[in-house]
Amino acid sequence: MDQTSSSHKPVKDRIQHSAEENSIPFSSSEKTVKPSDSFFSNFNNSSGKDDTEDLLGVFVNEDGQAYYLKKWAKARPTWNWAAFFLSLWWLAYRKMYIPFIAILGAFLFLRIITALFHLDFSKVDGLLRLAVMILLGIYGNSIYHQHALKTIAKYKNSGEGKEVVKERIAAKGGVGFESFLLCNVMIILYVIIAGML
Repeated sequence: MDQTSSSHKPVKDRIQHSAEENSIPFSSSEKTVKPSDSFFSNFNNSSGKDDTEDLLGVFVNEDGQAYYLKKWAKARPTWNWAAFFLSLWWLAYRKMYIPFIAILGAFLFLRIITALFHLDFSKVDGLLRLAVMILLGIYGNSIYHQHALKTIAKYKNSGEGKEVVKERIAAKGGVGFESFLLCNVMIILYVIIAGML
């Protein structure tokens, strides 16, 4: 009798009864287990997607942090008086060695070329210096920003621990008095070599 009556039950009721016996939620009104919010927060934190701004602050260090983060937040080139007046010294002070060497090397190269062709470099020297000052004044913040992002990306992808990455970024960023002194030595050598041409 029981078997006969159960066979006449609606199909939906029989499926639901079977699902309940196997502890499978049948209707959408029943609660389903969802991953906790802490899981997603931990995943996002471990992915490191939202810590670039913090690492930019670590890179700049306290010296000029508020200034540069404010400038970098603007989606356009911004003027930098320090880069304009100090030019090569500013690059060295901010540990941007590649642009520093590239500019100084370009000046030395032009000196050699003008000497080989017996041209007067002094006629264009002042204009070139002024051009470098203006370009660094306009694009100095952007150059520094790209330098910071490149350094951060390098160490974020190194697979090292978060604190180790911060320490390495802080060491690569900030300011360097030693590099500033080295800049002076290299400029003196440039002047000596240029005087011999």
